[in-house]
Amino acid sequence: YDYFNSMMEYLRTDPIDDFDWSIYDHENLEAGDMFILAQVGTGDKDGIAGFGFFNTEPYTAPNWKSKDGTSRFYAKMSLHCLISHNFDEPYENDEPLFCARELEEKFPNVDWHKGHAGVLIPEDTVEPLILHLMKNTLPLKCGDENVAFTEDNNANPLRTFFAQYINGLCPNFKQKIIDAGTLEYENFKEDETVDK
Repeated sequence: YDYFNSMMEYLRTDPIDDFDWSIYDHENLEAGDMFILAQVGTGDKDGIAGFGFFNTEPYTAPNWKSKDGTSRFYAKMSLHCLISHNFDEPYENDEPLFCARELEEKFPNVDWHKGHAGVLIPEDTVEPLILHLMKNTLPLKCGDENVAFTEDNNANPLRTFFAQYINGLCPNFKQKIIDAGTLEYENFKEDETVDK
């Protein structure tokens, strides 16, 4: 918990772009894939603890769990948001942001209480889950006690990250935005084809 809280404080001022994580299901992992970091095994405190992108393809390095000379697969991650579930008292009426109890109701085909280093989220859950993250995270301010993300000139950098998530992982929502009407583009050049 102390390490997690110190990471939250760091993220409020500087990006965390080279965070290493050991990856069990590494075969299909590519740089640029989104990850959702879950806190598990803590009962009422289980839930989503952060999200971001993988920066690298999987690579091998010495096994962090043992000193027996074996290696494991790792990937570097860019953390976009961290969410603390480390409350002194179990919650009663106010649900913490993205707690497992709430997620189980909305996304029952994901086990929010256990896992290992890398579980693929079912394809039909990806888009609704990203939209749920976006809807509930975008209104937050970085100064909120239990949420941290890097602020950029008082703008919400999560808008940029969620735009990237939507573009790559939310085709139905992306099409609804395009169909809704005129969009404005920065640095648009005449005769340029815009597909993002």
